Amino acid sequence: VSQQLTAVASRKKQAFVLKEQAAQALEKLEADLTSSESELGREEEAITALVHGSPEYSEQELKISNLKARVEDIRGRRNSAFTLFQSKEKFAAELEIHERTQTKLRDNLRMWITALQSDTEERVVTFRSRLEAMKAVADQDIAKQLDDIGAEADQRNAEYMARAGSASDRLRMDR
Repeated sequence: VSQQLTAVASRKKQAFVLKEQAAQALEKLEADLTSSESELGREEEAITALVHGSPEYSEQELKISNLKARVEDIRGRRNSAFTLFQSKEKFAAELEIHERTQTKLRDNLRMWITALQSDTEERVVTFRSRLEAMKAVADQDIAKQLDDIGAEADQRNAEYMARAGSASDRLRMDR
């Protein structure tokens, strides 16, 4: 996501630069077109004062033809600059949206990574603690069972010894 964010931010910056260049070119071409169209209008008006078929008329027709070609060339370049401007304007705005979204995605992933790293560190401790508690519970159960077995053995020993003592007392009394 960080790489994509860098790519989008770089392209957005480039789009704004190209948009600015297209705007400057468009402004200059608009001025050239206005100037050339005015000049063409003046030259077309000037031809009306000349005698049709005269060398001056033919020269003026060539000048008008060249000016028309120049006007169309400038208009074509202006239209291209305008199209580029519109394209960069549209995509600069879209790239801003992409940049904000990629930033949010990056930041959310950073948040998750931080939480998961922190949680994992704590879980390692709590899992170990649980494992040790399970061992301690098992040890307690074994200790209780051993104690119960020992108490039972002690009880049997005491009962046996009491019977043995009682038998001994009886034998002694009998004698």
